[in-house]
Amino acid sequence: MYWKVLFLSMISLTFLACTSQIDEMDENYDNFKKANGNYYKFEFVEHCFCPDAGQEVSITVSEAKVSAVLDDNYQPIEDIGGYKTIDELYAVLRDAIDRADSVEVEYDSDRYYPRSVKIDYDKASVDDEYAFDIKMGALVCSAVYVRGIYINVFDKKTNNSITCGSRADISDFNGAVESLDTSDIVDCNASSQLIGLGERAGLFDVEISKEGYQTQTVENFKIKKDSCHVITRTLDVYLEPTVE
Repeated sequence: MYWKVLFLSMISLTFLACTSQIDEMDENYDNFKKANGNYYKFEFVEHCFCPDAGQEVSITVSEAKVSAVLDDNYQPIEDIGGYKTIDELYAVLRDAIDRADSVEVEYDSDRYYPRSVKIDYDKASVDDEYAFDIKMGALVCSAVYVRGIYINVFDKKTNNSITCGSRADISDFNGAVESLDTSDIVDCNASSQLIGLGERAGLFDVEISKEGYQTQTVENFKIKKDSCHVITRTLDVYLEPTVE
């Protein structure tokens, strides 16, 4: 009976420790996404019984995918298919917490990435240990002011631009409305656009109107934000002429 109770207690403590690590990881990962978005750079070193172990590389992530990798001499690496984003490294960490015998992790307190990870999948085996280190510099954002939406308006029948003289009323879910028109554009022409939502991310309803055309509304138009600025989107709208 004693040994049964002891065994069940050990299982319970192991479960609680695993749950605690998962909770800590989830909290840091959520904060990482908020702080860094889908565009970031980091230095990466892995320690394992595998090729290129110990070599520091610089990884660039764009749109949540690895877009470039430089070796420790800052020369481009052509085959980048095996390199992971920090999001994917978080997935490696989650898997390890679920099934490895031992996981040690330190998180960065400013940008919330796993700064140092040490994994021992099976303490009874050798050569199965895996570890990695990550370094990210301080986040420095440019002073540029980024607009979230660029709108082109076209005649649905002719496909000709009718942006000049058009109007856009953009509303968010709090009821705030931003109105755009071309009255301030000097020499408005076919390439002119309605530009707005400066550094505003979220879901918006965009109502496009022009005299002589049927008003059209685009609902739930989403503007995302990376670690520094909104990510610009272009909206093409085709208005139907009114029947006279």
